[in-house]
Amino acid sequence: MNSLNRKVIIMTKTFTIRPLSYTNFTNREFESLMVDTGQLLEVFAKAHKDEPMYSKHLDSFKSKLADFQGQLAIVEKKEATNLTEVDRNRDSALVGLFTLHRGFAKIKETKLKEAHETLKPVFAKYKDITKHSNDVETAEIKSLLKTLSEEPYQTAVTSLGLTPMLTAVISAQEEYDQVESQARAHKSAKEVGKTRQVRTELTSIYDLFMRYTAASAEAYPEKEHLTKLLKDLNTIRDSKRRLTGLNKKEKKVKVEEAEQVAG
Repeated sequence: MNSLNRKVIIMTKTFTIRPLSYTNFTNREFESLMVDTGQLLEVFAKAHKDEPMYSKHLDSFKSKLADFQGQLAIVEKKEATNLTEVDRNRDSALVGLFTLHRGFAKIKETKLKEAHETLKPVFAKYKDITKHSNDVETAEIKSLLKTLSEEPYQTAVTSLGLTPMLTAVISAQEEYDQVESQARAHKSAKEVGKTRQVRTELTSIYDLFMRYTAASAEAYPEKEHLTKLLKDLNTIRDSKRRLTGLNKKEKKVKVEEAEQVAG
């Protein structure tokens, strides 16, 4: 390989935009990428006023980022409020069921005492059910309901007159599932609405910054500040790629843990 070919390869590597599949990012992951990039470019634009392209597009970029963040805050606040309310309802129903069962602890009548003792280990197993995260609590509630629908537990529930309270738990969980499903649908709708639109506009400006920086750094290798900017932008991309990989692993572990509890 001659020296000219070697130089071309080296330059290609130096001025490459490193890969990052940010179209698959969650909104918060995407926001993190945009915030870090915006902060870096703002410092660069102030230090290098002879590179007007950056300051020209930064105002629009920052404005759209603010819109994006505001839209996310509205959506997430509404979803959190709705889920908190229905979660509180199911917690109340569970506490009522457990409390009613404990009320039979000192009853001497044989049939009631036997029914209480039959259910005691089941309720002991799930005594901390309301202290867990929403996803884990959902898995545990469904596991509890499945157990109580089987014998000899179903007969014990009937004997103690716990059926109305158990029905309240079932209804509360069904309501939670419905609101959670609506929240997901609402989030998806927002994705194809204003949030999606602003995200697309932000992506266009971000891509412009990246392409322009890479092309300019390659065209003007003597401008070391552009080479450094491209390196810093790529460092941000590398950090987000690693972070996203870790988040996906964590999400997988949480799902597996919830499935184990439900099983």
